[in-house]
Amino acid sequence: MNAVTVPEPISPVKGFLAKSQKLSIDGKHVDAASGETFEVLDPYTNTVLTRVPKGGKEDINRGVKTA
Repeated sequence: MNAVTVPEPISPVKGFLAKSQKLSIDGKHVDAASGETFEVLDPYTNTVLTRVPKGGKEDINRGVKTA
């Protein structure tokens, strides 16, 4: 079986993934109210691409209230 080479993400993508990820509520980038995050995995390599806020009920209510 031949080995498959997985290309590195292009520069703009790498830059985006390296930044702290936030929720977008009321035009602002904020952390989840709980402070919790979860990992986003590359489905091909199963490696961590980034961590994102784990939005919950309070975050949904904040978003709905400002909509």
